[in-house]
Amino acid sequence: MDIVTTANYEFTKELAKLVAEQLRPELPKLVKEAVRELVPQKGMTRAEASKMLRISEGDNLSAILDDPSFPSYPNGTQRRYWPRAVDEYMTTHNWR
Repeated sequence: MDIVTTANYEFTKELAKLVAEQLRPELPKLVKEAVRELVPQKGMTRAEASKMLRISEGDNLSAILDDPSFPSYPNGTQRRYWPRAVDEYMTTHNWR
């Protein structure tokens, strides 16, 4: 029984070394992405959201940005839009 346990331990140890070696070059990128997800974003204005959506000011833009399902939050008398939430909305709704 000791032989099997020792062999399993050694295998696990070698496997962990190989995974660590493969992960090491990617680790800075993964950390940067994780930090980016945690850091608050600056909300976009209506004009900035318009650029991101590639729609000029007008009725079509109002219909989209004023839709209750569109991700936004109040900021005084105006609304702001989180870039990542708008991007996710565009992806979810097969937007261009």
